[in-house]
Amino acid sequence: MTETKWLNGRKPGDNVIVNFGERTERLRTVARVTATQIILAGEGCRWRKKTNLPVGHRDAWDFPHLYEPTPERLTEMEHRRLLQRLSNVPRAVWLTLDLATLKHIDDLVFAAGAKGAANG
Repeated sequence: MTETKWLNGRKPGDNVIVNFGERTERLRTVARVTATQIILAGEGCRWRKKTNLPVGHRDAWDFPHLYEPTPERLTEMEHRRLLQRLSNVPRAVWLTLDLATLKHIDDLVFAAGAKGAANG
C-alpha cells in the first residue's frame, strides 16, 4: 500500500501524480478536497485519502494510486517520457537531419552508453 499521510496536506491547485502502472504516470491538479476525498481537475476522479484508492474500488490490486510529486519522481517521469518519445522518432524525421546533427546525436548516445557500461 502506498503512503497516504501526505494526502492530508493537499489543497486545491496542488499537483499530484496519478500512477496507472509501472511506466504510466500523469501529473494532475487537485480541484477540490473534502474531509475524506481528493477530487482531481479535468475528469473529476476521486480518491479516498485513507486508502489512496479511487472511490468505488476496495482492493489495491491493479488500480491507480496517487503519489507526491517530489522533484525526484518528476525527474523520473520526464526521463521516461523523453525515452519513449525518442524511441518513436520516425525514420522520415531522422532523414531530414544533416550529417553534423546526426554525428552529434551519435556522439551523445554512444558516450552515454560507454559511460553506463563503465559504471555497470
